[in-house]
Amino acid sequence: MMGFRITQVFFWLALALYFGGLATLGPLVAYELFTTIPETHVQVPSMSPKLNQPRELAGDVFGNILQKFNMVELICLPILFATVAIQTAVYLNWLNPWSWLRLILVGVLLVVALYDIFYTGPQVRRQHTLWVQNVDRDPAMAHSHELKFDKFHSESERNGVIKLIVLLALLAVTAAGVQGPQRGIGKTVSAPPKSGS
Repeated sequence: MMGFRITQVFFWLALALYFGGLATLGPLVAYELFTTIPETHVQVPSMSPKLNQPRELAGDVFGNILQKFNMVELICLPILFATVAIQTAVYLNWLNPWSWLRLILVGVLLVVALYDIFYTGPQVRRQHTLWVQNVDRDPAMAHSHELKFDKFHSESERNGVIKLIVLLALLAVTAAGVQGPQRGIGKTVSAPPKSGS
């Protein structure tokens, strides 16, 4: 029973940190940055006047925050995968559909998150850099990179929504179908009913 409880603690910690971080970044952090900084009408001397400088500054700050959050994701993902895999292999009934649904959800989360971290995110940053670098010297090329930036940025936003939905589903499936060990080490065995007097 103790082993199952330990895996549950790590699972819920990783899920709470991951889900809470994602749910906070978009609605709160991004919203505040993209509303507060433009209101200051700040100017950045090193940035082209052709750009919306306050918005670019807000985007740079939020982009840096997202890169830091990638490290949180890369910590939470293996914890979620390991705890679900251990529970499925050792503690849960292999015929329980909730167990397999959790494994599938974690697998989907891994694919989407790693694709976003190692492909979509870097593409967003690359296309943005090329757009800004060419905005003065080659407007046509800058516009081409701006269009690519918009494409990858939209894809990254979709990935974020998918991750939130999968994490929410993982939370619901775990709460509904995984209350305790069903077999193996630490399985809770009910005492036989007492005979009547």
